[in-house]
Amino acid sequence: MGNLCIREYERPIYNKNCVKCGDTFKPSYGGRSHRRSCRKHVFKLNTCIYCGKKINLGGWNCYHSAYKN
Repeated sequence: MGNLCIREYERPIYNKNCVKCGDTFKPSYGGRSHRRSCRKHVFKLNTCIYCGKKINLGGWNCYHSAYKN
């Protein structure tokens, strides 16, 4: 029997524009960025629909997102 050679192909990762702030980023799973870097949250019922931050709790950045929720 011979060895099976599996070659992982590289598909190009295209930069996307954030629907909240307009900045470009490299998307990860679900169209979100690899890191929390967007400064804008979108609150619905006092919770951010992108990262789950409560409106009155501390300050952290949100994910960039390529899609509107």
